[in-house]
Amino acid sequence: MQGDLRTRPSGFTRASPPHFRTRRRQPPRLTEDRHADYRFRAQGPRAAVVAAVGRLAEGIDYQNFKSAVAKRQGPERAHVYGAVWEDLLAIQQGPRR
Repeated sequence: MQGDLRTRPSGFTRASPPHFRTRRRQPPRLTEDRHADYRFRAQGPRAAVVAAVGRLAEGIDYQNFKSAVAKRQGPERAHVYGAVWEDLLAIQQGPRR
């Protein structure tokens, strides 16, 4: 999907989500690659990306991420996330003896 973002004269990109829009000359560019290790990447001037990520953080409206996943995306998705969290916890704790 890279390269098809159309820039408006004001510096906004039509295809960018609202939290990635900025009035800077070079807004962050959001690209998608279904075959990469990270499906979506934001690239652009550091200050613009920092501002966009800050707006994302300000938009968090839940107290508990795990509960919000179950409520908003369903128990099946929550189960998948739970398996990932268990694997990450095992890595964090290190090898068992």
